[in-house]
Amino acid sequence: IDANPPRTADSLEELTHANHFHEHRSGRQSRSGLFVAGLVMAAAIALGALAVCVQGKYVVEGKAGYTEPLNLYVVVIASPGERKSAVMQEVVGPIRRYEKQVNEQMAPTLRENQAKRKDLQRQITRLEKRLERTADPELELELKDCEYQLEDLPELKSVRYYADDCTPEALTSLLCANNGIFS
Repeated sequence: IDANPPRTADSLEELTHANHFHEHRSGRQSRSGLFVAGLVMAAAIALGALAVCVQGKYVVEGKAGYTEPLNLYVVVIASPGERKSAVMQEVVGPIRRYEKQVNEQMAPTLRENQAKRKDLQRQITRLEKRLERTADPELELELKDCEYQLEDLPELKSVRYYADDCTPEALTSLLCANNGIFS
């Protein structure tokens, strides 16, 4: 039990000012400074986790006629040993469990979707090869029909609601895979 528990603050500004003062006065970070830094880090990560809950539900109109999904990207930068990973695990644990549950429930649907798409792609390839040998209007109609069916059958993927520790290139791919909606 800490005999001198960290004081409470009325605002984030007061918390960060207290932390800054403590570090510079003593030349090292005090226990209350660590508490404050941990609290601010946890709050930032929690804000990012809350953003997962509203992703894809709202759009922002930056200028007339231009909209994009509301997304929040949070980056936590801290020195090694400041428990970034532990805090992240604690905050995003429920999201990971929910993702896993949704993906387990969707697994049969995903397999069926993949099988249908693969079957249509095989039919298209087979029809294209047959049409190379002979021009047949009926085969052309069948090919067009298969292509329309494939186009109308979206490729379903496992859900992924957030990313931690990814490169800008990976983030771009994740945004693309999730229709521009990602946290």
